[in-house]
Amino acid sequence: MKRLLIKVCGMRDDAGLKALHALQPDMIGFVFYTPSPRYAGIQATKNQAPNVTPSKKVGVFVDASLDEILARTKAFGLDYLQLHGTESPEFCLAARECTGCKIIKALPVAEAADLSFANKYEGVADYILFDTKTPNKGGSGCKFDWKLLDSYNGNTPFIISGGIDLEALVQLKKAKWPTLVGVDLNSRFELSPGIKDIPKLKNAIEMLRSNE
Repeated sequence: MKRLLIKVCGMRDDAGLKALHALQPDMIGFVFYTPSPRYAGIQATKNQAPNVTPSKKVGVFVDASLDEILARTKAFGLDYLQLHGTESPEFCLAARECTGCKIIKALPVAEAADLSFANKYEGVADYILFDTKTPNKGGSGCKFDWKLLDSYNGNTPFIISGGIDLEALVQLKKAKWPTLVGVDLNSRFELSPGIKDIPKLKNAIEMLRSNE
């Protein structure tokens, strides 16, 4: 079965972060979109700070300025920028050059035609993150129709997001999409926004990393 990258997103609670560090997901996501209930803040806490975990750190931004992105990159020691707004390929390249971070471009999906937007980011994004389309900025906690991914023919590897729970992870572990490389775990593994259910995450990570 495919070994998927594990990204745990929306971390805000410092005690929860300390517990999560012990589980060593591949990526930990911090949201820098002010209206989000998972907003990570401006200055890093002890367990948000650079060099406290081997996990790659992902900063989630929505149409932020390059100055803001650079400031958060330095404060939190980010490795990836997840750009969740209307950022153009040119902006993505500028953000990469400005920060030295790799790029995850999030794209909302409701119908097969939405997948074609990924073509604009070929050679620009390191990963595409396909998420459920919603009228609001940020995640919805709902799944989109994964059968739509059968029509994705891009070369950029993708991470899947949107309402993923333990049952969904079992399906994804068996998925045959050749460019699927990772899963994004967020609201279905929370006690409240930004407060993760660490035992539940532990079960998920162990399941994803098992050979069964």
